Amino acid sequence: MPPFSAQVLDGKQLTPTYQGKFGTNARKQLKNRACSHSWEELLFSLPPLPTKGSVLAAGASGLTEKGNTENPELYAVHPYRVVSSFHNASLGNATFNARKNKRNSGWDQGVLDAALLGRGVEAATMVAERASWPTIEGMRWPAFQDGAGGTDHGAVNNAALRLMLVQSTPSRGGIVLLPAWPCDSWAVEFKLHAPGGTVVTARYDGMGTLTVLSVEPSRRRQDVVAGPCVKKLVFAD
Repeated sequence: MPPFSAQVLDGKQLTPTYQGKFGTNARKQLKNRACSHSWEELLFSLPPLPTKGSVLAAGASGLTEKGNTENPELYAVHPYRVVSSFHNASLGNATFNARKNKRNSGWDQGVLDAALLGRGVEAATMVAERASWPTIEGMRWPAFQDGAGGTDHGAVNNAALRLMLVQSTPSRGGIVLLPAWPCDSWAVEFKLHAPGGTVVTARYDGMGTLTVLSVEPSRRRQDVVAGPCVKKLVFAD
C-alpha cells in the first residue's frame, strides 16, 4: 500500500490518510507537536544547495557520458522551487544560461525553468516553438507531437504557459500575475486557479495594463500583485 491513500464511499473521496510512521490521519497528525518537530529536524538536516562557482553543481561528477537529455542541477528550479525569480534568482539564471541540454521537446523542462525564472520573452519563444510542432505521422490526435503517442510535449507546454501567467510567492500565499510574460507583444485573457482555493480572472492588453476582472474568494484580492513588466494594475470589481 502506498504511504498516502484515499478512501472512496458512494463515489465520494474521503479525507486522505497517511499509512506511515506518523499515524493514520495526516491532517491531525501534522498538527501534532512531535510530528512537527520531526519535520523541522528533517528540514534543517538537509544540506545546502551544491554549487560550483556561480552555478548549481551538476547532478553527478565523473560520468563519461549522459544517458538522458535533462539538466538535473535545474531540479532546484523545477519541480522543487528552491530557486526561482523570487529566490536565488541570480544563481538560477546563471545555471540556466550554462545548461548543457537545450532541447525543447517532450518532457524537457527548460521552458518550465524559463518561466519560473521570470524569463518571459524566452519562455514565450519556447512555448511558441513547442506549439508549432506537427502531429507525428500516422497519429490522429493532434497532441501526439513527440514520441510514439506521448503527451508530455504538450503537457509541459501547458504547464509552462500557466506559469507564465500565474505563480505564487514562496511565502504568505501571494499571487503574482504575469510573472514571466512577453508584455510588449502578447495580449491575453485568462481564468486560472491559484493556491488557497483561489480563482483569478484577468485581462492584459499587450501594452502595459493588466485588469483583474475577479478574484474568488474576494478576501484573496489583497494578495494579488503584478509581475515586473506590468506598468498598470487595475481591479475591475
